[in-house]
Amino acid sequence: MSCIVNGPAMNDDRGDGEGKLHAALGKKIRNKRLSSGLTQAELADRIAISRTSLTNMELGRQRLLVDQLYKMAEVLNTKPQDLLPLPAEIVSASVKSAAAENAIPESVHRFAEKVRLRIRK
Repeated sequence: MSCIVNGPAMNDDRGDGEGKLHAALGKKIRNKRLSSGLTQAELADRIAISRTSLTNMELGRQRLLVDQLYKMAEVLNTKPQDLLPLPAEIVSASVKSAAAENAIPESVHRFAEKVRLRIRK
């Protein structure tokens, strides 16, 4: 069974900031993919997912499984934790995507830190 990095739905508006976390994660993945010179199709093929799935992950619309995170990191020649957004990056995604929300809830920051710590082990 695979573990999901970020909750049940990427961009739901439940008010818990989860969509912002996914958007920030997707942005980091996209930036690393571009700096590695890979197209979406190439990265998707190497990690055995569809290009559409990768597009949705990069846009924060689709959940990312832990095994997919590890595969991406390997293909992108980086550590999985380097693809995870820092709290400031989540806040930045929040400010850009929802002017009405001023901050990401503390629960999202704690969740991101737990995931980061699990990957380091």
